[in-house]
Amino acid sequence: GVCYFTHQFEQPVRAVKLNVGDTKMVITTDPFMGVPAAIHIVNVAENREDQTADILQTFGGAGGGEGVEGRINRCLWGPLNHTLLTGGEDSFIRLWDVETGKVSTFAGNEGAGYREGDCIGTGGAKFYYPYGISAVPAGWLVLVADYQNMRIRLLRPFSTTPQPPSPPNM
Repeated sequence: GVCYFTHQFEQPVRAVKLNVGDTKMVITTDPFMGVPAAIHIVNVAENREDQTADILQTFGGAGGGEGVEGRINRCLWGPLNHTLLTGGEDSFIRLWDVETGKVSTFAGNEGAGYREGDCIGTGGAKFYYPYGISAVPAGWLVLVADYQNMRIRLLRPFSTTPQPPSPPNM
């Protein structure tokens, strides 16, 4: 293939994911030389000559911001490209509002370890190095590769999201 464009960063790059529609991508960078990890959102131009290195938004990093602790191993766009899910070395899965940058804990509790339970809350689920994150396009089910616990965890992100389709009656 042909190199379409190269984005250069001052920190090691860990994860990248295109949004639905392939118009934006999210890129995570590692902590490096005193600069904390960060999440960057950039446009993806349809035509090569229109592509720029402009960063639309950055969460964390040199600009500060909450919710970025250690390396962010995976990132995932949520339904309608309004949110991001990230999983990292701090054993939390976080939900980011793309417009505001507001971050909340989606899953994980009290640091690394193993415990079954609801996504959050006292006594809730604990993860140990959630390395992979995937979801169905509608966002009603999130899968997490809980690396050190040697498990795949299936999570339902929101109580108000659509339920999976029912199997046909036979």
